[in-house]
Amino acid sequence: VSRGVWLRARLLGDPPPEPPPEVPALADQDAEAVEGLSITQRLQQHATGVCYDCHKGIDPWGIAMESFDAIGLKRDKILRIGKRRLKLPVVDGVEVDGRPLAGMSELKAYLRAHRSADFAYGFTRHMLSYALGRQLSYRDEATVRELQAVFEQNGFRMRTLIKAIVDSPVFKETP
Repeated sequence: VSRGVWLRARLLGDPPPEPPPEVPALADQDAEAVEGLSITQRLQQHATGVCYDCHKGIDPWGIAMESFDAIGLKRDKILRIGKRRLKLPVVDGVEVDGRPLAGMSELKAYLRAHRSADFAYGFTRHMLSYALGRQLSYRDEATVRELQAVFEQNGFRMRTLIKAIVDSPVFKETP
């Protein structure tokens, strides 16, 4: 869930809404009932009823990254420690926007082929916000779109985006 939220918010510029306060957390599931289930199966049990609407737009993004651990190392088993130690298989096959994807490499290919404009927008917004040291507002939208166009036209090169940000009037005006 965290990875899916991060990808949508930071890379696609489309953060999901906050969960309603009365929704139970994934960690609140009965430990014995979910002990041998993969994260995908646990999410499927959790994402029913009121939880479904949010999770359908979050979970696939994160599940596709399950073959990597918390520090980015490749893995084929997930260690779960509860009453007993379990090594569960990685389940990273998902459906994103109606397309089946298996793992991170297919997710990257999908993002390049079908969501490159969303990526350029989200990444540009976050780079500009970081460079300015503040949250962006609606007044910054024109600048974001100009920088996004430069980023896209130059093959999504980070060096080009950074240079365009530094050369932008909004950056030069920032104290």
